[in-house]
Amino acid sequence: MVDPGLLSQAKQLDVADRVELINELWDSIDQNDLPVTPEIATLIDERLREADARPLEGRPWEEVEAELRARLT
Repeated sequence: MVDPGLLSQAKQLDVADRVELINELWDSIDQNDLPVTPEIATLIDERLREADARPLEGRPWEEVEAELRARLT
């Protein structure tokens, strides 16, 4: 459980500082410690098999990122 006083302090931060805090906390979590449901594990395995079966399909990350950024502006 999160300390109520700490949570109250965090909520008083401006938006930019709260986002920075969120990012810092997220970066502090070891990816291997995140819970994965059996359904999500199955989906990940399926996606990996699909990617391995067709390695030349898809688009480069830079292209996808540029498209997403264009949508946001």
